[in-house]
Amino acid sequence: MGDCDERPHVHVVGNGGFAKVWLRPVAVERMRRYSDRQVGRVLEIVGERESEWLARWEHDCRGE
Repeated sequence: MGDCDERPHVHVVGNGGFAKVWLRPVAVERMRRYSDRQVGRVLEIVGERESEWLARWEHDCRGE
């Protein structure tokens, strides 16, 4: 994975926009072309899946 030298995050792409969201803690690192409502929904979804995605990050990037 090319992003393993950064802190855990996810990239969100779709509906005409882009966001990079940190997983620990859940926060927007950057976003483009999403409304406040869309960003709120993205953060809600990331928060719901945070544990699962952090575990996957550790597995893929740290070999755990």
